[in-house]
Amino acid sequence: IKARAHALLFALASVGIPRVPPRIVRVLPHDPEAYTQGLACHGGVLYESTGGEGRSSLRRLDPVDGHAGACVPVADDFAEDIAVHRDVLYQLAWISGRVRRYRLPAFEPLPELAKAGEGWGLAAAPEGLWASDGSHRLVLHDPADFAVRRRLSVRSNGLPLRHLNALAWAEGRLYANLWYRRELAELCPRSGRLLRLIDCAALLAHERNPDPHAILNGIAHDPASGHFFLTGKHWRHLYEVALPQG
Repeated sequence: IKARAHALLFALASVGIPRVPPRIVRVLPHDPEAYTQGLACHGGVLYESTGGEGRSSLRRLDPVDGHAGACVPVADDFAEDIAVHRDVLYQLAWISGRVRRYRLPAFEPLPELAKAGEGWGLAAAPEGLWASDGSHRLVLHDPADFAVRRRLSVRSNGLPLRHLNALAWAEGRLYANLWYRRELAELCPRSGRLLRLIDCAALLAHERNPDPHAILNGIAHDPASGHFFLTGKHWRHLYEVALPQG
């Protein structure tokens, strides 16, 4: 019943919203054992956060062939999304409230910060770090101490757009995975309005993963090419895609 209610709410919220498919530019290999929680692109390098109790990690991925290089285990927590702000990589935790920080490119550990509530998604914007908690609310944090700078309610057609998950920032807009959905949400960070839905049905069809929990998750924008990198939990592929202008 709850799932049907969420589906109905999403259907009503998305009425009249433009829906566009991404264009697949490249298909790269991806570790199918990775329980992907988030991606980030910085300086031409891809980073991936994986979750799971006792098996979370932070990885460096080669954007040419998708292979994992350096890996930092996060054995004592359940890691979530990541973002890079001024050569510092931030990694959220799901429940513990810990915000891990690493100086790039060497993954040099920095003092941790603290976040109230659950951590789901994270994106670096010029004004700070946007975080999601699985609801329809986003919070802008100060990168220095993670203090709250601003709160944003994401709505469409007057209805809350729930289950905002992994986040990315690109050219003045926020992009969010929607938990257990095939769409990405393109959002206005000033008003919280849903601008477009990016329908990734072609990626799921190509992936052909029979596991219903192998959901689309992880989104990163490469400012050099303007493309996005997308993948999912236990997916065999990492996708470089281009979005239609809009």
